[in-house]
Amino acid sequence: MSVISYNDIVLPHAFHTKFLQKPMLDPSNTDWYCTMFDIQVEAIITPDYLAIIAPDLARAHASAANLMNSIRDQLLKPRRQLSIKVNGVELIPRVAEKDVPGTVDAQNGPQPQSCEITQLTSATFLITYSIITYVWEKRVTADGTETLEIGHNVLFNRWSETQDIDNCDYTTFTREGTFIIRSDNSPDGVIADDMRSAMAVLALRANFNRVSSSYVVDPNGLGIRYRIVDREVFQNPPSITSTITLPPPFPPIAITTGAHEADGEYTETTAKGGGMRIGFVRIRLKGSRTTDSGRLIALAFAVAAAKLRTRGPAMTPPGGGIPPTIFSF
Repeated sequence: MSVISYNDIVLPHAFHTKFLQKPMLDPSNTDWYCTMFDIQVEAIITPDYLAIIAPDLARAHASAANLMNSIRDQLLKPRRQLSIKVNGVELIPRVAEKDVPGTVDAQNGPQPQSCEITQLTSATFLITYSIITYVWEKRVTADGTETLEIGHNVLFNRWSETQDIDNCDYTTFTREGTFIIRSDNSPDGVIADDMRSAMAVLALRANFNRVSSSYVVDPNGLGIRYRIVDREVFQNPPSITSTITLPPPFPPIAITTGAHEADGEYTETTAKGGGMRIGFVRIRLKGSRTTDSGRLIALAFAVAAAKLRTRGPAMTPPGGGIPPTIFSF
């Protein structure tokens, strides 16, 4: 026999017909990230127990049937505090409420499953009650009291990565993964998207461009699925670094502006017989949504000027003159 309480309803002398404890594994079946408690109990409710079961409800309802409906409504509400004690020992480990602003358990629960009420006599009922709760377990004992240690907000982060190599030996990396947070997380009360930059944003490898990043929040709000694609390039788009001077005692700040995509051409013409050379540069740079357009324009001018400066002396082919020449980069 045990005492189970949920959402201020106490079921005294409850008999457990099921107390399943199942380790929940990450998608790779590698790590145990929390434990599912699947519980079913039976309890007898009689007028003698009403003062213990639900004293407020007992005073509010004169009818036993109405009282049963109110008890059922209380027992079926999700995300309320759950306690199961046998001989005074708590079987459902939990973090102290004052430390956890989120839900009561680790996965948006507890989650009531069913409440079956069977009338035995005019004033006696049998309740068969089922509930599931998920607990991140790392037990600590202090002064004879067992509680859970507050762990990391993220329960797991698992991914797979593929490497595709094309006919020119350029590589495309694709990483696909999922991370899940606890709903009973730290005092900051973070949501899954708050952890995205730490769990699902990758730095670029040298000579790689970011092709795409996609993120899908799970409907339960606790997880994010992500997919990141990086492609190798022969040469990265141009960038320019400038220094901003601040008044003392602040040190100068170096700011680098880079393009995400670049294309252009250089055209050179001259008159027949070796006249004046004319060079023309066209360049197009594409930045991110947050790129400063003025700095991107300055970068385009710097690239064009560098291209013109690097052109060497005219070469005169047989017959004289320099034909139009186009350079693409």
